[in-house]
Amino acid sequence: MGAVYAISAIGGPLLGGVFSDKVTWRWCFYLNLPVGGLAFVIILLVLPSIPAPEDASTVTSTTLQRWMRLDWTGSFLSICMTTMLELALQWGGNTKTWSDPAVIATLSLFGVFLISFIAWELYREEDAILPPHLFRNMSMVGACIEGFMISMCFVLASYYFPFLYQIRGHSAARSGIDILPFMISGIISCLGAGGAVTALGAPWPFLFIFPPIGAISFGLLTTVTNNTPSARILGYQILAGVGLGPAIQTVVVVVQVAFAGEKKYISQATATITFMQVLGSSVGLAASQAIFSARLRTEIDHSGVVLSPDLRALVLSNIKAVFQLEDSTRFKLQGVAPKIYSWLTETRPLVASLTEIIEESVMGKFDAIYAVESLAGEPGFEQIYRQCYRLLEPRGIFGIYEWCWTTRFDPLNNSHCQMANIIEDYAGISRRGPTERLLSTAIKALQKNHFEVIESADLSERKDSSTHIPWYKLLENAVQSPHFRWPLHHTSGDLTKDAARVLLQAGIYNLFTPMAMIISRRVDTS
Repeated sequence: MGAVYAISAIGGPLLGGVFSDKVTWRWCFYLNLPVGGLAFVIILLVLPSIPAPEDASTVTSTTLQRWMRLDWTGSFLSICMTTMLELALQWGGNTKTWSDPAVIATLSLFGVFLISFIAWELYREEDAILPPHLFRNMSMVGACIEGFMISMCFVLASYYFPFLYQIRGHSAARSGIDILPFMISGIISCLGAGGAVTALGAPWPFLFIFPPIGAISFGLLTTVTNNTPSARILGYQILAGVGLGPAIQTVVVVVQVAFAGEKKYISQATATITFMQVLGSSVGLAASQAIFSARLRTEIDHSGVVLSPDLRALVLSNIKAVFQLEDSTRFKLQGVAPKIYSWLTETRPLVASLTEIIEESVMGKFDAIYAVESLAGEPGFEQIYRQCYRLLEPRGIFGIYEWCWTTRFDPLNNSHCQMANIIEDYAGISRRGPTERLLSTAIKALQKNHFEVIESADLSERKDSSTHIPWYKLLENAVQSPHFRWPLHHTSGDLTKDAARVLLQAGIYNLFTPMAMIISRRVDTS
């Protein structure tokens, strides 16, 4: 069951990312209608009915009486309780202040429904949706607490890992692929733990050994910044998957073992632990989003950036909107999201002060800097060049070898823009408009950051000898060759093929160059 849940968690982000990029995010919810309907029909027709225990004296004789014995009131109170809590967490500090009457009312109603739910469940006893007698078993109590916490961590990782990559400019679809290490490691560890539990006959060790690994991975995530290598984040993902995966299924096994001597309670215990897992996921996500939004507002205020009310609301609702701002504003806000991401994992990174010391020791100490494809995964030319200016000593040389759109590229031509989007998707760079990567834009960014341009040229246009070969010639041979081996992964292979064909077309028509060279010198403004 845990493996099925993890597999669904893999497919969800991938499909959600594709829908968000290609159609609309609403399809993430529309898809649930046919899938949920199909699942209902399959359960109705295929899943066998479980007969009531023979010794159950309370079993009624008619279908209507069986329906009436269901805990409808408890279900209603639990829905109201969780709804009020999630509304309060979503409103408080986001669209409303914590002192807003609506937030106070929802929190008060949550307390009322919680007390009513507990009282009703105590009254219903064995017929309750959360039978109180189950919680007299300490294994059940411990499993519910751990199931709640593990599910909370799992859904937070599933939600914020893609978000972390989108902060770096990756598309929604690309971010879904980026978190595969977390999901796959979770599945493998879950399956491995299931087999080990069967072999050893004891689920308890897996509830003590693996969760600390997950805690370590979340602690390491507090050190993530804009400059953290992707390979390191991938390692943190795998650690998180290994730490959280085994417990998803093991907590269910624990309650089944705990009530092995009372088989009539196994179904109730299993349903209860599943309820606690779902509750942990929903409450954890709502609470973390409230924390994130509140910290985002605070960090924006501390950044010194003045935004219009509409633009501020846009950034608060979608952090990726930062990439739509002007370069000067975007540069000030670029570090806001990673700060909150770190704070959300409960420990601020101590390496921040060490980083500042290192920066102070190298600023203005280099006589020359050479950058190759500085825009790979970065927000803009100005931001990169500004940092290089700080590193160079007065009159220091800055050499650049960029990939850019040529003067033949027309930003108003739809086919040109479509080609730009495909190339940027393959490179893992968010779409911010093709004019952001014109050679002329790079030169203007240098001049704005106090660089004197000594020489600029598209080296692909230089034909120094009779043996000159266009840069795209080898790519043309690969695209046309039936024997060329593309990546085996279906999505990666298709994306690579599309990008290769578009790059070839852009090269033939001289719309794109990977060989733009600029040599500049820092101008001392003091």
